[in-house]
Amino acid sequence: VEAVYGIPLIHDQEVIGVLVLGTTGVEREPILTLSLTQHIGTFLGAEIKRKQLEEELNNIYSLAPDVICTAGFDGYLKRINPAATNLLGYSAEEMLATPVAQFIHPDDHSKTRNLIDPDYSSEQLAYEEIRFITKSGSVRWLALTTNPVPEEGLIYCIAKNITDKKNLEDLLENATQLARIGSWEVDLQDNDVYWSEITRQIHEEDPGFEPTLDEGLRYYKEGSSRDIISQAVQDAVEKGKKWDLELPIITAKGNERWIRTIGEAEFHNGTCVRLIGSFQDIHSRKMTELALTKRNRFLDTITRVMGIFLEAETLGNAMNDTFKLVGETVGADRVYFFETEDELSGPENMVVSLKYEWCRKGIKPDLDNDELQEHIISDFSCIYQPLSQGLPARATVSTIQDEAFKEIMQGSDIKSLLLLPVIRERKLEGYLGFDDCMHEREWSEADVFLLQSMASYMAVELQRRDYLNRLEESIQEKNTILESIGDGFFAIDESGRVIYWNKLAEELLLVNRDDILGTNLWDTFTEAVGMSFYEKYNYALKSGNPVHFEEYYPPLYKWFEVSAYPTGNKLGVYFRDITERKRSETLLRESNDRFEKTTMATNDAIYDWQIESGEIYWGDGFTTLFGFLPGTDLKGRESWYENLHPDDKDRIHKAVQRALDDPKADLFVKEYRFRKEDGSYSDVYDRGLISRDNQGRAVRMTGAISDVSVRKKHEASLRELNIVLEKRARELAVSNQELEQFAYVASHDLQEPLRMISSFLKQLEKKYSDKLDDRAHTYIHYAVDGAQRMRSIILDLLEYSRVGKQNENFGPVDTGEVVGDVCALYRQKVEESKAEIRTGEL
Repeated sequence: VEAVYGIPLIHDQEVIGVLVLGTTGVEREPILTLSLTQHIGTFLGAEIKRKQLEEELNNIYSLAPDVICTAGFDGYLKRINPAATNLLGYSAEEMLATPVAQFIHPDDHSKTRNLIDPDYSSEQLAYEEIRFITKSGSVRWLALTTNPVPEEGLIYCIAKNITDKKNLEDLLENATQLARIGSWEVDLQDNDVYWSEITRQIHEEDPGFEPTLDEGLRYYKEGSSRDIISQAVQDAVEKGKKWDLELPIITAKGNERWIRTIGEAEFHNGTCVRLIGSFQDIHSRKMTELALTKRNRFLDTITRVMGIFLEAETLGNAMNDTFKLVGETVGADRVYFFETEDELSGPENMVVSLKYEWCRKGIKPDLDNDELQEHIISDFSCIYQPLSQGLPARATVSTIQDEAFKEIMQGSDIKSLLLLPVIRERKLEGYLGFDDCMHEREWSEADVFLLQSMASYMAVELQRRDYLNRLEESIQEKNTILESIGDGFFAIDESGRVIYWNKLAEELLLVNRDDILGTNLWDTFTEAVGMSFYEKYNYALKSGNPVHFEEYYPPLYKWFEVSAYPTGNKLGVYFRDITERKRSETLLRESNDRFEKTTMATNDAIYDWQIESGEIYWGDGFTTLFGFLPGTDLKGRESWYENLHPDDKDRIHKAVQRALDDPKADLFVKEYRFRKEDGSYSDVYDRGLISRDNQGRAVRMTGAISDVSVRKKHEASLRELNIVLEKRARELAVSNQELEQFAYVASHDLQEPLRMISSFLKQLEKKYSDKLDDRAHTYIHYAVDGAQRMRSIILDLLEYSRVGKQNENFGPVDTGEVVGDVCALYRQKVEESKAEIRTGEL
């Protein structure tokens, strides 16, 4: 390297690196202007910083204990943290590629329309408790807070797993059904009191114990509980009012127990003579309810805290609002945040200062206390040790050993406190504090859970706000919007060169962004030249007017809805695939057309019977077939029944009732006779489809009645014709039998003269052979041959008469031989008529 040239990489007016250019062979400086080097340095510096910020944002998603995700208005997740994938069992890739609706229980879709319905828009922060389906098929309850940000095209979501809470609620429901109930009775005339054994057990009294009425009232806690039950007894005695109360009592063993007491008075001649009622031990349920109420209040607070962090414009506003909310929820007198400021010589010398504070009314604030600013936290090992390890720190003024820290507590009138670390990127950013200035309080696990959640969200919020503030200058808003919209989008210049191509455009048009950017649009989509795409885009560019149209693109077999907006010499095109919509419209038109033609073609009488109300609709076919006017002559099912043929009424009525009563029957099919408007009857075929409710009760029957009178007449004619044919067949059988017998007898009688002729001709030829010339021999030959052929014909006639009487064995016939026999038989006629018989190969 002969010469080098350095360009500083700048971000926020700070050098974060150097780009070095080197030359070899000749000592020369690169030809770079000052302006160009500044642009290069600023651009590369910002790009490096953007990558760092993306890594920091990933840390936020990774460290958050609860579900954090970002969704688009198209119904798909855009980002998801590991807590979500761990909870639901899916990989991040599976969740990002699948519509959000598939993860949400179908019964909860209505609660999350802003996540799953692209056509539903809402800008309101929302909180819902919904069910998610894990990959294994199990259900997880989540407390979901959604915050739509339309200008970003995103919905920010935070969710808390509340499955245990929901399971506890179900357990509570089951427990209440198994509660013990005892009875009691007070006879006001004899002043006798009766308690059942369970009632004594509830009050933890010995078996057989019987109190007076006044003694029974003393079990209720002195104050409001005793006043309430005393007033209830007085109202029952004086006014006959019943009571049903849930109150705490103090048992005989000094234990507090919640009971449900129910009572009412009995009167005789206007005077109350007796009180009766029951006791139910609801202590476990009540304690669970109180615990659930507290837990629900805590979960609600956590959700509201998330919403405050998401909505607040400044971190200071968020801190003030959340501190007040959390302080009132846990009953703290003071809530504050100490923020780390510097590390003088390592973590052990970390400096912290009081940054934010909220105090209950009447509590002295410490925000202006100089002693709580810029002090080294490691000086107080009692709190530094657990906080530096990510653990909560607790202290009460009477038991604290660190005198310096005890002095601080006394100076702020603190009886007990709870401190929780706020950790970001494995670094202690500070700690949250909660003071009780009235009591030396033992902080419950529920309190710690709520406050730890707040510390986690606070760490996430610090990271998110820091990231957003720095990211705002390095990420172009245009790319974020165009990549998150639900439409395909691309932009071209006036020459047709593609200057932008979003992800959805890649998916819809099957062309990668890297392959088309910088190229001419029409070189890639040559088939579109001459179509509306080409004409409309060019019109918009030339006229400056936006265009909106729908067009089919044959190469992709798709319909597109397109909106193109010109800006200067550029054109932005938004488009979406509407192929399914077009196909549905076509099918709907075809279906409607078929239905209309079918309705016009049918001659059936259509009906729709609402069984429970008795209302029935009769189609126009009743006018065509039977002459009745729909809605006038036939006003209900009874009018149909009255028009049945008297001989068919009972049979059809029972058949209809059997079909309706059988929960498995869904079809009623019968033939009967129906009276027409002119009083005559038609044979009809009735086919009805039965609809039933979830209990199997018939609620509706729809069907059609066809007039089959013509068919019935044809059937009757066919029956009469069959009778005639059967008679004719019997007559033919007798005739055939007689003919067969005649043919048999005739054939034998005819053969005998032929044998005689043939025999005498042979004898003549034999005896006078030497006296006959050749012509005589020829005549004798012809006569004998004719006799033999006559005999053959007689035998064939006999055989023909037997056709159909026995099974025949069929086989091939030499038709050439048959033609020869016929020609020989009719030789004389052939010769006399001088006919010419021609045959081919037979």
